[in-house]
Amino acid sequence: MALDGKIGQISGKIIQVVAAGHPAVILTGAIKTGSGQWAPGTILARDEDSLLYPWDGTAGDPLCTIDDPAGTPVSVVNETAGGWPVGVATEAVDSATQVTANYLAHGIAVIENLKLADGSGPDEIQILRLAQAGIYGA
Repeated sequence: MALDGKIGQISGKIIQVVAAGHPAVILTGAIKTGSGQWAPGTILARDEDSLLYPWDGTAGDPLCTIDDPAGTPVSVVNETAGGWPVGVATEAVDSATQVTANYLAHGIAVIENLKLADGSGPDEIQILRLAQAGIYGA
């Protein structure tokens, strides 16, 4: 006699954040309390206390400007002290009830599922800034 029973049901939309083609580095980091609810794919930055929060797409001030080997001025930035992307949320986060979040720290992200703090998609320059953090779009 076979048993056929329903144990449970899962509902909801699955949003793919990590793309195939390169091993992903997923880390867990402390988040900024009160920074809202984040959807999967939200681009993250760090504040002055190294807490993760949704990035608004603006860049912090450069620390200094140096010349590259070809003589072109290049800005040197502090990517871990706010204003620069450092990762992408891999799951929904509610900063009112959670203290940590999993995020893609290195690898390939699905561009059409990336979001800024306001829910809009990043532009080409913002995607390039994300690539400077080691997260590439596909």
